[in-house]
Amino acid sequence: MPQSSPNTLVLPVAGMTCAACVYHVGEALRSVDGVTEVSVNLATERATISLGDADVAGAPDLETLAKAVADAGYRLDTNPQTADGDRGAGPRAQEEQRLRIRLIVAALGGGALLLGSFPALPWTPGLLTLWWYPLLLWAAATPVQLWAGWSFYTAGWAGLRRRQPNMHTLIALGTSVAYGYSVVVVLTTLLAPGALGSTGAHQLHFDMAAIIVALILLGRWLEARALSRTSGAIERLLDLRPQTAHLMAADGSISDVPVDHVEPGDTLAVRPGEQLPVDGEVASGATNVDQSALTGESMPAEKSAGDPVFAGTLNGNGAILMRATRVGLDTTLSQVIRLVEEAQGSAAPVQRLADRVAAWFVPAVGLIALAAAILWLFFGPDPPVRYAMLTLVAVFIIACPCALGLATPTAIIVGVGRSAERGILVRSAAALETAHRVDVVVLDKTGTLTTGQPEVTDVVSAPGVLAADVLRCAASVETLSEHPISRAVLRRAHDEDLSLTPARISLPAPARE
Repeated sequence: MPQSSPNTLVLPVAGMTCAACVYHVGEALRSVDGVTEVSVNLATERATISLGDADVAGAPDLETLAKAVADAGYRLDTNPQTADGDRGAGPRAQEEQRLRIRLIVAALGGGALLLGSFPALPWTPGLLTLWWYPLLLWAAATPVQLWAGWSFYTAGWAGLRRRQPNMHTLIALGTSVAYGYSVVVVLTTLLAPGALGSTGAHQLHFDMAAIIVALILLGRWLEARALSRTSGAIERLLDLRPQTAHLMAADGSISDVPVDHVEPGDTLAVRPGEQLPVDGEVASGATNVDQSALTGESMPAEKSAGDPVFAGTLNGNGAILMRATRVGLDTTLSQVIRLVEEAQGSAAPVQRLADRVAAWFVPAVGLIALAAAILWLFFGPDPPVRYAMLTLVAVFIIACPCALGLATPTAIIVGVGRSAERGILVRSAAALETAHRVDVVVLDKTGTLTTGQPEVTDVVSAPGVLAADVLRCAASVETLSEHPISRAVLRRAHDEDLSLTPARISLPAPARE
């Protein structure tokens, strides 16, 4: 079972678009026997399921959890996650591509319907008098309604069947009313000409239904695109670790193996300039290791036999042999990645409030929409049916809690992701939400807030000696060195455009017999 800790499952959920969806997925999982706690995050599209202290025999299987979520109108991905597996970049890219195609179809269809049926346009009144033209509009609107917007129907119907309407329900009802009303007008005009009067054909609202579908799909595509880009922070952390390791056999031979095949106790060779594949300790050799990706320290750490080293850090100018101690999900780098993921998946206090509001928001909107439509039907101007329909659609669509359900979790995942890119790890969404109240920051040591590499700030020379000459001599001596301080001296000399005298290596003469 995919898990991040004992008795805890972390599984992707597809089909969620708002806080109401989060609530329904959570309620569906809580209804399964053996589940003690559920946390669903819309931005990361994952559900964290706690099984309490239940043993393996009493814990629910993945098929039971997936069925409960499917009955609610969503999809639970039960494929195991591994340390190096797909962490959502692939599925997010596929979802973004799918939404883009549906958006293009909806936008083209909605634009064509608007240009062909908007009464204020000069060519529209003449076209609407042709008996076959409403059929053409119907044909253009149907693919948008029933293909591009089909996901609204499937998820919306599942919510109604469970008596838990969601945002998809609102969209499906609103667009279906406009589409269905227009279909009735077309059929009435063809089968009973004159029954709707001279303005009957002008009451078509196929364009409104199609444009609503296009706008909702545009919002979902933008959200999917933003989350897909933000997930790159975790991908960059994963890139810190190499895919292969140099494994030393008992006979001293070295072979390249996948890093997943390394086990604690194995001896690995690390060459100069390579990244360390796992956590361990130096068995032999000496080097300096750039640990800034994990610790933020700009100065490389000197390492010799017995010193600890960590996966994802960069070996300096020395070749070493290391003994693996922690591999896979147990490495420090994997723990950092999991910390970022958990922070992105955690719920801020304001988000939990939004989830509670959303549970009652959708049914309340439905009642308000029906009440408004009934009032316009009995007390509105002529034609009352048309005004009632427009009012019903307006309330359904405008009241969709998109911002309520998406703004908060999207802000959290973007904030945590951008922080991780800059080397700042946020422990939880609650910490990120309350960070604006911080007015004093205390650092526990020097060297934390740096550019990540040493830099020459001043050159102090003896009386009568030019600082440029001191820098030229120091840089000339360091031309063949790969040490971080040597590179800092060389950069300063290059910035001052100094001409250097390259150092020469003198080998001792062979001893005479």
